[in-house]
Amino acid sequence: MPQESDANDKRARQLPSSGEITALLRSWEEGEEGAIDELMASTYEELRKTARGHLAGSAGGNTLQPTALINETYLRLANGKSFSFNSRSQFYAFASQLMRHILVEYVRARFAQKRGSGQANLSLDEPGIAIADRQDIDFSTLLSLDTALARLDEMDSRKRQIVEMRFFAGLEINEIAEILDCSASTIKREWRFAKRWLASELQDLNKT
Repeated sequence: MPQESDANDKRARQLPSSGEITALLRSWEEGEEGAIDELMASTYEELRKTARGHLAGSAGGNTLQPTALINETYLRLANGKSFSFNSRSQFYAFASQLMRHILVEYVRARFAQKRGSGQANLSLDEPGIAIADRQDIDFSTLLSLDTALARLDEMDSRKRQIVEMRFFAGLEINEIAEILDCSASTIKREWRFAKRWLASELQDLNKT
């Protein structure tokens, strides 16, 4: 189907390159006026995909939409302290982490009273798409995962970062290794440990 192929090629050409994103990150870091707006516009589709991954499958009356989550992410980036990113992947990983924190705040404000009921078995074996593919993950489960990640952070902050980048942002092992400046084998080993630890922690939280 040549027409479909041509359309896909056109969309691919329209996507900003890694170099273009890195240049925008540098401009933003240097305080160039309008750089953050251009950065958000250039990365909007990728951020929307990440936002949909965080929101999809959440049961329990969720009214938060991907656009609202992106807008809040933009406001926190624009109004927050100075940020420094060395690559496009690092920016997306941070944006995904920020989205998770925003969503958890929203959940706690609206549905904290439902915690402890109807919790789902959460699998970490499908990084990046696990939440989007699950239709039974409720807000209670999301809060439990946030609690477990906070405990993991106290024990080993790098393992918490790996989970966020692999599971929520969907980054590849090599991308995470580059961001965290360690070997891919180390990331694989710590990812396996983190999955086992979180599975056990979530089981304990579901019993409380």
